[in-house]
Amino acid sequence: MPKRAPISVVIPAYNAEKFIQQAIESVHAQTLAVTELIVVADDCSDETESLAEALGATVIKVRARNISAARNAGVRAATQKWIAFLDADDFWKADKIECQWKAIERFPEAAVVSCDFYIIYDGATLPPSDEALCMRRDSIARPVIITKEGTYFSKVDGRVLRWFEIGPQTVMIRRDVFETAGWFDEQLVYLQDIEYFARAFRDHSLVMIEKPLVYRRLRPDSHSANTEEKWSAYFSIVDRMLRCPDQYAPLAGEQYREHLKFVFAANERAFAEKRQREAASRSSAQPPASNPDGRVSE
Repeated sequence: MPKRAPISVVIPAYNAEKFIQQAIESVHAQTLAVTELIVVADDCSDETESLAEALGATVIKVRARNISAARNAGVRAATQKWIAFLDADDFWKADKIECQWKAIERFPEAAVVSCDFYIIYDGATLPPSDEALCMRRDSIARPVIITKEGTYFSKVDGRVLRWFEIGPQTVMIRRDVFETAGWFDEQLVYLQDIEYFARAFRDHSLVMIEKPLVYRRLRPDSHSANTEEKWSAYFSIVDRMLRCPDQYAPLAGEQYREHLKFVFAANERAFAEKRQREAASRSSAQPPASNPDGRVSE
């Protein structure tokens, strides 16, 4: 195992001074060191840039206000064979890179290595649910190779994409994947990663490490917390996959459509309840109506 793995870590950041130190320190704390750490500061007006520089990161400044553009800029600036992404408000377990490098050594033909993650929400740290793990294992029909280093999918289809949640903060991607699959779509405001990985896995293989090595924060004030806009983007992306199936991994559109059916009713109920609460709040905030003579109506 090398002293430093040929990996460039790319962290897109927008006004992330509250979290950026923990993210960077989790990279520095890896049991297998990386070669390069790049923070893409996207139109930051706080101390994100100075904090990142003080912690030894190379800082690239952009003014895109777009996480796909920030990721793309980081990849273009990277010098190493492998790219690992980390969001500025998330962080890694200390052995994340070491575990993924062992998976690469076991399956050198793999183009992407991913892993599971913990969710940090409302003060709690939640591992992947046993129910979700059972459902995804039962859903995979194609042959796989299962080893202690990871589960290898020589071909990835929509069933893998649907049941093995693959996010930017969990993956390492071989640099040449961007040459064949293209870049993150900068026209998409939400769920760019779903569209990108479905496109990348049309021609590339995956190793999945089925244990959580990443801590992912869910915050009510984050960009991704806009649930209604995210679902609108989901519909648009699935429609694109169904209209242009040759651009994506087999069955990607069909499987994501099935996922929509599975969760849509529950989300619609949540949206309806939210709209009712907002309407009630607006109604209670309005002053009581008055008659022309100035008396308040009974």
